[in-house]
Amino acid sequence: MSILDNDAEKVWKHYFGHKETGIDDYKNIIKKDDYKNKKSKYGWEIDYIKPKSKGGRDSLSNLRPLSIEEKNKRTNI
Repeated sequence: MSILDNDAEKVWKHYFGHKETGIDDYKNIIKKDDYKNKKSKYGWEIDYIKPKSKGGRDSLSNLRPLSIEEKNKRTNI
């Protein structure tokens, strides 16, 4: 389990509070309980707003919940 996995709950609460469902920055619906669930259309992972390769940090202000589908698009650019 990575540092980011340990922060999933914190990142979710930072963006959505105690809601069970949220909408990521790209308007995708995601569900709290579907963290890392690649079989769910509501699955999500933690994403860096500013990538580490460009000086981004592991701070809460640089992390966001993002649908797995969207994260895969961003990774493959």
